Amino acid sequence: MAWRNRRDGRQYRSPLSSGVRRLRERAEAAAGGASPAIRGAGLALERAMKLKLSLPGTGRRYPRGTRYHIASAPGQPPAVDTGAGRNSIGHELVGEVLRVGAALAYLGDLEIGTDDIAARPWARPAFEEVRSQMSDIIVSEFRATPLPGA
Repeated sequence: MAWRNRRDGRQYRSPLSSGVRRLRERAEAAAGGASPAIRGAGLALERAMKLKLSLPGTGRRYPRGTRYHIASAPGQPPAVDTGAGRNSIGHELVGEVLRVGAALAYLGDLEIGTDDIAARPWARPAFEEVRSQMSDIIVSEFRATPLPGA
């Protein structure tokens, strides 16, 4: 990862390498491996997770550099600050299994909570929202696929 300067003079790590990794994963998924239904269901989940991590906060408001940040309240999905968590959501094709999740470990801590931080679930609620949609995608492919020898 390369260092970049923000407008306020602070430095941060560029997510370029993780973006390149995600593009490579998507190309591999499109090339084969998992069925189109599995890829479609996985992408539906990935989209729902990113939407959960795009919601504004309703908790405490505090200054952050030259602007204000509104944090998430306990029990609500994490509020967007830099977008790094949302940008880390992706999928990985392993054989015929499509894994969907976050590359940043702290999102796991926010999902279940820690001794110091109350849980701010985002992954499980996203899954619950798209569970039936994922099932419909997979079932429709099986119904459309002719049986061998039929």
